[in-house]
Amino acid sequence: MPRKNRQQTRLNGSAISSILIMLTSLLLLSANVLAQTWDAGGDGINVSDPNNWDNDFVPGTSETANFDGTSTTNAAWNSQAPATVNQITIQDSYTGTVYIDKDITVSSSVTLNNTQGTLALSEQLTTPLVNFAAGARLRINVESTVTTNNGLLNIVNGTPAPQGTLIISESIDETSLTLPYTIKIINWPNTPSSNFDDIELPILQDGYNW
Repeated sequence: MPRKNRQQTRLNGSAISSILIMLTSLLLLSANVLAQTWDAGGDGINVSDPNNWDNDFVPGTSETANFDGTSTTNAAWNSQAPATVNQITIQDSYTGTVYIDKDITVSSSVTLNNTQGTLALSEQLTTPLVNFAAGARLRINVESTVTTNNGLLNIVNGTPAPQGTLIISESIDETSLTLPYTIKIINWPNTPSSNFDDIELPILQDGYNW
């Protein structure tokens, strides 16, 4: 009888150890899934390369794409990158530029804590919330196909409170436009509660003005 009890104890101990290992693995997996930090350890530029993220995992619908200065190199949200991500956060320590080169949806929020780095939109970014910090830098590029949603920030909920600098760049042929021409670069769901501190406009061809 004692021998049987000892065997049962050993079996229970083994089972408990297995459960603890499984729980630890699940906890580590959950932590990895929630936040992915840009480290540019792969090709050094494309968001779609898993080796460019600290956990070698491309952020998607449940994750935050975090740019915190672990690497300050530029990042391109390229055509092979996910179309949906939970959050994008650009920290003050990041000095590069995050280029949005495909239409994406950020389902929770975009946070611009940066004063040195830049979020640059050449395509449409749709999100319910953008958190602008003082000194944030947002660049929107107006391309030659101005009738599409190239370079459009689409905020779908709440009352925006922009701060920092809005930079508008362009690669269009002004002579192809029927003037006056309106270019939409931001969709506000409601009237913003504040204004950008500064707006930088590109120089147009001779004879054209904003």
